[in-house]
Amino acid sequence: MSLSYFEAVNILNSQETLTDVGDASQKLAKSIAKMIHEFDTVSAHLHTIDMQGLTAPMLPHWTALSQNFRQQIWQFRNNAGLISSRLTMFVSLVLPLATRNLNGGSSHNHQEKLQVLQSFIGVSSDHAAQTRSLTEGMLMLNSNLNAFHSNFARFAASRMTSGQSELQEVAQKIGQLDARVKQLYIGVGRLVGIEIAFLVFSTFRMVMSSGRTGKSKGSRHRLTLTNTDATAVSKEYDNIDRLQNEFAHADHNVQMQLRKTDTVSTSRAAISSLVSNQMVAVQAMLGLCLAIWARLQTDCMEILGWLQGSGHNAFPSVLSAYMEGGHTIYAPLARALDTFTASIDPSLFPGLAQQ
Repeated sequence: MSLSYFEAVNILNSQETLTDVGDASQKLAKSIAKMIHEFDTVSAHLHTIDMQGLTAPMLPHWTALSQNFRQQIWQFRNNAGLISSRLTMFVSLVLPLATRNLNGGSSHNHQEKLQVLQSFIGVSSDHAAQTRSLTEGMLMLNSNLNAFHSNFARFAASRMTSGQSELQEVAQKIGQLDARVKQLYIGVGRLVGIEIAFLVFSTFRMVMSSGRTGKSKGSRHRLTLTNTDATAVSKEYDNIDRLQNEFAHADHNVQMQLRKTDTVSTSRAAISSLVSNQMVAVQAMLGLCLAIWARLQTDCMEILGWLQGSGHNAFPSVLSAYMEGGHTIYAPLARALDTFTASIDPSLFPGLAQQ
């Protein structure tokens, strides 16, 4: 279905959506905690392998990757809080100011609106750049984990008398998953002036990625995206889903064929699962954050254009929706980001939470 701005506001503010998105945010935080524990479990396995002298030491490299993961997630948590703060400011300061004295007002009042909005746009652009930088860091971590998995898979295959081709297929699927996630973020980065339907799509994509079956109206209908770049991004999400299923099938085949419980086999299975899960667990929330920035920029520029045009330009949809019922697309998204940040356990990030 296609969406108007007002329909998007109603969907995102419905109780069903608030529940879906809130639960998904909590589930993402829990999955992150689980992955941190899995990193530690793999570390214990690699310590045993290193002590046996079966290959060149692997634990130091894995420890560096584990610490990098913690750093990236902690930065992600902080960035989510930053985005929430900007959205709250937009709703509580920018929108009330922009809609004040619409039928008149002094030139001083008009200049105040312009100055506040331009300042908000400038600061938000800097913060959006931080989100993009964080995304690049996550992609680099994905690539490094993919490389580690490939090397470990070759080591594991060298100790096997059968199943090497199946193991190679697992490594290939993880490599393909890494490439598709990169393409996803490249596509999101190209989006300019995104349609409102894409922000709603990104919101429910985050819900779906958490494993939750959404109950809200927006999650039960396939949204129609008219922008070519946005459509390409939605197809990349479909590609990621397909590769996840193909990886799960390939990894299951390996485990069923080998049925070994030695340290190397156990480590291989744990690393494969962790690396694939890590690549996709955070991408939907990061994708939502990027979509939020893009839509916020679109709404801000529409307001700016309207103000600079002395009211001759089309009245911005974000102002119409705000004036009609006091609702916005941003308040529920800020709430979801707050839920996510509050659900991250600081004790899992020693040395980082105190910075």
